[in-house]
Amino acid sequence: MKKIILMALLLTFCITTNIQAGAKREARKAYIIKQTKLTSEQKTKVLPVLEAFLEEISANKKRHDTVKDKYRAADQAGKLTPSQAEEIMTSKFNKDEKELSIRRTYYSKFKALVGSVKAREIIKCSDDKVK
Repeated sequence: MKKIILMALLLTFCITTNIQAGAKREARKAYIIKQTKLTSEQKTKVLPVLEAFLEEISANKKRHDTVKDKYRAADQAGKLTPSQAEEIMTSKFNKDEKELSIRRTYYSKFKALVGSVKAREIIKCSDDKVK
C-alpha cells in the first residue's frame, strides 16, 4: 500500500513539474516573440526553430546542473575535494562551450528566416529572465 501511495505521489510530482516547465517555456517563447516584434508570418517560421533552440539550451544547462547538484552539499560546506572542484569546472566549461556552439548554430538558422537584426534580438532575448 505504501508503495502505491509513494508511486502516486511521484507521478503527481513529475506531471506537475512537466506542466510548470511547459508553462515557463511558453512564457519565454511569447516574451521573445513580443520583444522582437515578429510579424505573424515570421512568427510561424521562427516558432519551431525557437522551440528546438530553447530545448537544446535547457538540456545543456541540465547536464551541468546535475554535476553541480551532485556536489552541492560539499560546496556549501566548503569541503570540495580537488577532484570534485575539477569536475564542476570542467562541466561548466563544457556547458559554456556547447552553449556558444548552440547559439552560433541557431543564429544562422534564425538569420536565414528573419535576417541578422531579428536573429540577434531573438538570441539576446533568450537570456532575459522571464517571470
